Amino acid sequence: MEDLVKILTKFHREIVVPDIERIIGKGLDGLRGEMHAGFEALAQRLDRLLELKTRVDGLQEQIQILEARLGSG
Repeated sequence: MEDLVKILTKFHREIVVPDIERIIGKGLDGLRGEMHAGFEALAQRLDRLLELKTRVDGLQEQIQILEARLGSG
């Protein structure tokens, strides 16, 4: 019986555990990759949003200048 326990323990340590670690490791790496890609996409969208806000602010300023010229002219 002790031999069987030793064999099963060795099998678990050398075969089962590495397989589980490999499977979980791939899952975590995949999840990390997806999260990183998602954050990158979000960051790009936020950058674009801030660029658009700057452009809109510039256009609003130009409209105010034009309105002021039309109002005084």
